[in-house]
Amino acid sequence: MVKLLKDKGLYDKYPLMKTDPAKAAQIIESKGYTKGGDGYYAKDGKQLTLDIQVHEAFIEKQRIAQVLTEQFQNIGINASWRKLAGATWSDNFQKGNYDVRMGWQTCGSVNEPWNSMNTFNASWLKPVGEKADQNQWRWKNEPYSALVDQIGVLPLGDPKIDDLFVQDMDIWMGELPVIPVTQAKKIIPFNNTYWTNWPSSTNTYLHPPTWWQSTHKIIHNLKPASG
Repeated sequence: MVKLLKDKGLYDKYPLMKTDPAKAAQIIESKGYTKGGDGYYAKDGKQLTLDIQVHEAFIEKQRIAQVLTEQFQNIGINASWRKLAGATWSDNFQKGNYDVRMGWQTCGSVNEPWNSMNTFNASWLKPVGEKADQNQWRWKNEPYSALVDQIGVLPLGDPKIDDLFVQDMDIWMGELPVIPVTQAKKIIPFNNTYWTNWPSSTNTYLHPPTWWQSTHKIIHNLKPASG
């Protein structure tokens, strides 16, 4: 799907990987903020701040938050990050009790785009303070949601999905309800000496990670090696 978006020019239209501090300063100042002698932006006597919440158990997320905090500080936003216990971190997310958070909740899809895209569906919307099962970012875009619903009723592999996906991502990338920060690639090796039918790029009945609750599906699909 990433290749499809590149081929359709969306990464040229929305250069998400470009860092532009001057443009960031221009946007902040266009909102009425001015930078004081302390190096931070403020408006109406209130300093521009950000509180980044991170799960206490995930070191890699904390390291990302540290880098983001430094970048925000350099531009003139008084940002900070803090670790939260997992239950508190999750509860704050579900109820909308956060300024900024570091997480991975935009994932979900394996061999189709709908599952991840549906997490932003406006049909999930709940008021801040009320627990939301999905769309905890509380982003509302009705045209986007309508396209997601169209994808949701199509069978896997339907040729109509690609065009709907591109239309939808044009909306998503234009408004950017969350900021993609990093993508981790992991090598997951399997050995066919004794057992075969492991998931792979050509045997896509399931995603290959064995640290999720779906591992039992892999176990039940294994077959003894011949000989």
